[in-house]
Amino acid sequence: MSRSTEWLLAGGVVVGAIAWTRRDARQARSARGQLDPRALSTRVADEAAAANSATAEQIEHARRARVCGDPTLPTFGLPGRWVWPLAMWNGRAPVCSDGWGSARTKPDGKPSIHLGVDLMYRRASRADLAEHFPPGTRGGSRWHVMPADVQALAASAGTVRYAKWTARGFTVVIDHLAPWATYYTHLSMLSVRPGQTVVAGEPIGFVGGDPSKPPHLRHLHFALWRGQWQDAAVNPAPLMASWDVLSAPIRPSRAVA
Repeated sequence: MSRSTEWLLAGGVVVGAIAWTRRDARQARSARGQLDPRALSTRVADEAAAANSATAEQIEHARRARVCGDPTLPTFGLPGRWVWPLAMWNGRAPVCSDGWGSARTKPDGKPSIHLGVDLMYRRASRADLAEHFPPGTRGGSRWHVMPADVQALAASAGTVRYAKWTARGFTVVIDHLAPWATYYTHLSMLSVRPGQTVVAGEPIGFVGGDPSKPPHLRHLHFALWRGQWQDAAVNPAPLMASWDVLSAPIRPSRAVA
């Protein structure tokens, strides 16, 4: 069955927002977010191949899109103000340590595809900060670091739909102006509750590690959904190129229970 697709073209690379058919939507809901990685891989490749002048290199770039904030990728606007879900740390801006479309393995051994981006802070060199955040520990990988007690931030204003512990750590879903929602996971602690309204840059929790994957490297998994559930995930990297990076979290004017 065919799918209708809206294409936004720029520089030979494409950002696609796919409108799933009713049958696809029913199947996705019944699977409760358990998606076929082969179908997703085809979807990403098809989005890239639809660009009239796309080269093989551009198709691969669009397929993996590992670099967050790449100015060569096309962008389109979202309603309201949007910010990176991590603030500056010691003069360093957050970066993407792993991007959309990379191959993953679920805890049960089944293959999957990364439907978001992982955010950390980049080392200036392999030796940079190695004394405080050695590679292979909770605080550091080969090229990236994540200190303890870093706060995850709401990417835009909205209402918290979900905030509780899961097998991947504390997880938050925020509903923004329809049809957009954002998803945050691997948190070690929550700062919000379901039904609470938040503004862009407001703390929602503290960054932790994935409990299912030793050495439980601290990082924030962030996803953008053009719909209610994971099957509506889109690559956020091109959009994040135009988002603000805050110097510090925005403190709410009210107490958070």
